[in-house]
Amino acid sequence: MNWSIIYLESFSATGIVISAQWKCSDEQVARTGTSIFPEPSDSPIAYDQLTEQDVLNWVWTDGGVDKTLVEESVTKELESIINPIVIKNPLPWNK
Repeated sequence: MNWSIIYLESFSATGIVISAQWKCSDEQVARTGTSIFPEPSDSPIAYDQLTEQDVLNWVWTDGGVDKTLVEESVTKELESIINPIVIKNPLPWNK
């Protein structure tokens, strides 16, 4: 699975990140969402010191995203594309 952060929103005065839009994708399927974060109670990481992995960890903890559930959803949809349960068939009388 490929996880990425699409954009961040932060307070202009402090640089404290308040939300992040994320994307989880694999080949043809993607899920996106926005996570809103509480203000940090301890010393926040300076905005210019943040890494994508830092923010993804917030998404999966403070951001309310169940990483496993999202990845399972992407995997199931991809499997249904590769091995569809329902298919369109040609009409048998139009052979």
